[in-house]
Parts: sequence; structure tokens; C-alpha cells
Amino acid sequence: MIANTNSRNPYLSEDKTPILKPSLVLFVDILGYKDLVNEAESRGQGQELLILLHNTLKDAISHLDPARISSKDSYKLRTFTDNIVIGYPIADFDGWDYAEWELNSIIHEISIFQAEMANANFFIRGGISIGNLYIDETVIYGAGLIEAHYGETKLARDPRIVLTKSAYEVMQKHLKRFGKDKITPLIRRIYRDSDGQFF
Repeated sequence: MIANTNSRNPYLSEDKTPILKPSLVLFVDILGYKDLVNEAESRGQGQELLILLHNTLKDAISHLDPARISSKDSYKLRTFTDNIVIGYPIADFDGWDYAEWELNSIIHEISIFQAEMANANFFIRGGISIGNLYIDETVIYGAGLIEAHYGETKLARDPRIVLTKSAYEVMQKHLKRFGKDKITPLIRRIYRDSDGQFF
């Protein structure tokens, strides 16, 4: 995959100074990528796999294009090898609806991406966190990235995208505000698995 070079980066100040921001962070990767590549190469089908992967990612990743949401990018997307990272600065850091919009938005967008990839037999696993982040074409930095990566590598286990501790705590605050009987977008999109992980 090639890094997104969109210049409308919400992590840059007017004078292009990098800014560390409280963010929703999504880290996902394609399961079994190394084995897929090695098996295709051993069968002489490397070119075919490249075309399939390229076309599938090109179509699926269009659902994650931040320009679809607004004229100014609300989040930053980076892709590299078999990984995708999204940094979504939280608009109202101190407000009562802290990260609600960002969490609902990214869960909706990534679920479409996940379905598109699965339809082509590429399965993804990931983690969602809330924490400080900076992201551009040169560097991805911050505690939010480390926690999201931990969610993907240690908690997700299966082809699912889990909420790490920080994202789970934000979700719980939203649910308490709505009350037990209210239907919220999060209730319709987040499930609890047999191992206790919310995904």
C-alpha cells in the first residue's frame, strides 16, 4: 500500500508545524498477509494476488477517504504494507459528548471497509483507542497508536476490530448518558464476544 499524501492534514498547524492531538486512533492489518504473499509467489501467482489486493484495497479504502465527510479533512489516513492507521482528532476535547461523533463515524466507515475486504477473502483485525497522536507521511507518533497497536496484536485475536480500554471507557460514558432503554448508533454496531472483548 502507498501512504496517503493528502495535504489537508488536521495534525498540522497553519504554518505546517506538527501538533500532537487527543484523537481516536484506529490500527488495522490484513491477517495472514505474509503467508498470502509467500503462497502466491510459490505458485507463480504473485502478480494475480497483487492485482486482486490492489483493486480490493483501492475500492474498499475509498470508504475511508476523509474527504467524503467534509471539505476539510477531519482525520488522517496512512497505509503501509498490510497496515492502515487512522488518526481522528477529537473535536470537543472537554465536552460532554467527548469523542462520540468520532467513534460513531469511524466504526461506521471501518465496518464498510471490513465487509468489502472480507468479500474478497481478505480478513482484517484491529484496535481502536483514544489517546494522543500525530500522523503524517513521515511519522506516526503517540500513545494512542501504541494502545491501538496493542489492541490489534494482543486483544483482537480473530478478524475483528476491538475497543481498547480507553475506547471502551468512552463508549461506557456515552451509554450511561443515553440510558439503558435508548437505542444509540454504538449499541447497533458494537458487540461483546465470548472472551469479553468489545468489537
